[in-house]
Amino acid sequence: MASFLLAKAPLVANIDSDCFAERDWLRELVAALLADPTAGCAVGRTKVEPGKTLAEQHYAACDPFNIEKYVQGAERAFGRACPWGGGNNCFRREAIEAVGGYDALTYTSGADREFHRRFEAATGLRTIYAPRAVIWHAARGSVRDLFRNAAKYASDAVLHAQFDPGVAARLRWFVLRNLGYIARNAAGLLWRAAKFLIGRETKLRLVQPIFYSIQELGSICGHLKGHRRLAASRRGK
Repeated sequence: MASFLLAKAPLVANIDSDCFAERDWLRELVAALLADPTAGCAVGRTKVEPGKTLAEQHYAACDPFNIEKYVQGAERAFGRACPWGGGNNCFRREAIEAVGGYDALTYTSGADREFHRRFEAATGLRTIYAPRAVIWHAARGSVRDLFRNAAKYASDAVLHAQFDPGVAARLRWFVLRNLGYIARNAAGLLWRAAKFLIGRETKLRLVQPIFYSIQELGSICGHLKGHRRLAASRRGK
């Protein structure tokens, strides 16, 4: 986010390097932001490429960047329509300057959430959702990718929980909850296998419980790693 210092325009847009935008992406973000003077940032819709392998198709079916599923909860929890968005957004320059961009010491996956909280508190501006500003995320290519990304997101979430007591409380039973999900996935796999044998289930849905379990195992490993990193950082202070 330090690159905003090189920008001359009053609006600064951002897209992740593993994404590509639809033709009207930037126009839609800018229009949404200019239409609402109380908004400091507009966040667009991020979809995932369909993919070719079963792992890629599973990742796309999970729709992991669909911010729409968080909108209602965000309105209840934060009083605003959109919680955050890191790889598909457009900021008013003054919102970025008010907090000096992302905190380089805590910049990991999820840093956008912390950044949105800081600029909203500093400026009184809010984050809005612009669903017609669409970008596409590259499909994840393997089982290893599913595990590693789940571990990374969970580990970084633990580090950012120190800025959000509510998240810290919810993470308390994280491991037990995910083990329960894995047990449920095992039962689901048997049920889907029976349906697959009689031609009433697709190959993707058959293997999805395996992919979900891999992601949940990754999340457990990442969660434990995040706690070790957090404890080490506190000992170093």
